[in-house]
Amino acid sequence: MIFFFISIAFASMLVLYSISFYFRFFMHPVIGLVTHGVSGGKIYFFLIYSSVCLFMLFLLNKKKKGYNTNKTLWPERLFFLSVVIGMLSSVSSYLYYAYKYSLSLEAYYYHFKELYNSVNFLPHIHTSKLYLFLISKTFGIENLFANMDDGRVFYGSIPLFFPYLTLFSIISALIISFFIIKEKVFAWNERHRTAISIILIISFSSIIKTISDGGPIAYDFLISTGVMCIIISSNSHEDLIINIKKRWKILFWGYFLAFSTMSVIDPSFGILMYTIKNSLIIASVYSAVYFLTIRDKINIKWRLITLVFFVLFFAHTFYGRYHIYIKPFFIKLEKGIQINYFYYKDRALPEQLKNAKILFNSEFFTIYSFKTEEKIKPLDIYRDLNENPYRNRHIAIVTPKKRQAYGIIAEILFIDFKNKHTSLKLPEIFHLKITKKDSSHEKLNAEIAFDTIYFPALSHVEEGRITQLDENHKFLMYYFINRLFYHSGINEFIFTPVAFYRFN
Repeated sequence: MIFFFISIAFASMLVLYSISFYFRFFMHPVIGLVTHGVSGGKIYFFLIYSSVCLFMLFLLNKKKKGYNTNKTLWPERLFFLSVVIGMLSSVSSYLYYAYKYSLSLEAYYYHFKELYNSVNFLPHIHTSKLYLFLISKTFGIENLFANMDDGRVFYGSIPLFFPYLTLFSIISALIISFFIIKEKVFAWNERHRTAISIILIISFSSIIKTISDGGPIAYDFLISTGVMCIIISSNSHEDLIINIKKRWKILFWGYFLAFSTMSVIDPSFGILMYTIKNSLIIASVYSAVYFLTIRDKINIKWRLITLVFFVLFFAHTFYGRYHIYIKPFFIKLEKGIQINYFYYKDRALPEQLKNAKILFNSEFFTIYSFKTEEKIKPLDIYRDLNENPYRNRHIAIVTPKKRQAYGIIAEILFIDFKNKHTSLKLPEIFHLKITKKDSSHEKLNAEIAFDTIYFPALSHVEEGRITQLDENHKFLMYYFINRLFYHSGINEFIFTPVAFYRFN
């Protein structure tokens, strides 16, 4: 029955995540340990996949009398073949994209198309998400995915061969994973099955997810693949130890090759440090679940040492995530703090702003402004104005800092104009200076400065930890640029931030 209860727990989390603002907010930093990001799509997939797998194990639990060691390895081989095909498609789509637009491999690229956007980064590839848009377009439900990154911005940028290959790979891997989980969980002793099922579900969901959202050098793919290979080749703890001894050299050289590739691509070791840091977290999640499974096989001294290590490690991890994702939204703003709301006239104006002061007005957007009448938490402001705390586009909290402006140095590659010519009518609230960089690709250098009367503080140039609230403020600026260009007739462009600065 334990499989049934855990399945119901995951299904309940799915329902609560869909309907509750506060549950969704607090869920992200916790479940993000295994879903690796604040994207709603990743969390929906993990919760649905977990619920289905665990309910399947519940239905089959009483029917499974034992493990047939004579079974063939065809499910595992087909699964790995599907993953290899998917990863080749993923990295090929990214390399094609980078080559087509003459982009380097180590930077972040924000691709804007109409009012949609996506971020591409070699350790976290998104070009392979295009298959999601193709599916929704086929069934005429693309509007349901309008607030999610479904890869639609890459439509026309990469050949459709890649997303269709990704789709084939994901469907194949998803179906085969159910067969493998069913066989491998029941191969273990009954007292160990629950934890082994959790480990396999996390690893399989991570691998399948990274086919379209991550790529072959994403940290969750690298760690999850190693864990899965060890677990599915073992029927007990003793088997697992033997398999680690047999395969540790393969795993070592595999990770060495992956980390060396990252170092060659990015000699500053930025990608490598990002990967190692996050790999340690997900590896610790797997290790902690496994430790709880076989703790009875460890002598009391090492059991205590291991337990203390995991308690300290996760206490430190959650403490850090609390300071990044939770605390900034609960630090009460003083009375009189200015809140600006960027309204792009494409949806109903929140009721609370009907009587707010109009700070700036133009043809395509209006900035409404009000000051806090009492101490209030940023999270309450986000909730009252119906804004996603992890996907902000409209809310600017203007703190009283003596800055003239915050700025961004960026490269901009314009891809599509309505008439191939445009005249940018710049509002007076910010400065934009564009100079030619690459005439063959219309690549431009841009110097952008945002007036602090209207825009929030850009904490990326201030000392201290960058929080989710800071990321929200940065993305508010990116989204403003997107809306301005779109209004001026620029349908599609790639935005590459190079540096951030400030005027004192």
